[in-house]
Amino acid sequence: GNWLIPALHTTCRTTHKISISADIQSYKTTGRNDHSKTQNAVTLLQESFSKTLNDRKEYVPGAPLSTDGSKKAGVLYIVNSLFAMYFRLNTLRLCKNLLRPVESRNLHEQGDDGDKVTYRYYVGRLAMFEDQYESAERHLDYALEHCYRGARGN
Repeated sequence: GNWLIPALHTTCRTTHKISISADIQSYKTTGRNDHSKTQNAVTLLQESFSKTLNDRKEYVPGAPLSTDGSKKAGVLYIVNSLFAMYFRLNTLRLCKNLLRPVESRNLHEQGDDGDKVTYRYYVGRLAMFEDQYESAERHLDYALEHCYRGARGN
């Protein structure tokens, strides 16, 4: 059920942060910047993405967490974590593997506002790299207009 989604989000966030810290420590120790820990974390999160996306239970946006709810409610958060790692690793070509299934199922329009803003931010950045400036402007404008104003880092 989808009652595990908050734990999955915490695990994804922690895995992401620990992998970056481990890569930094590895660089300090060995002098090599191979991002191997982040690459390992990407593999774990890709598996989580696949399992949540392919959940066979019907996804009802806004439904409360329950033992019989769809895990698809957690997809967008995982996608955003993977986007952050792909950008860090400079493997932007892998972003397309996330965009197609998420947008074909309209999952990018479901979920928390924060997840939607983060998703649109990364899609906008990706469009910039692909010289699709109108699309980039549309997505980045959405992200800016809908982000939490109290977050000074935005």
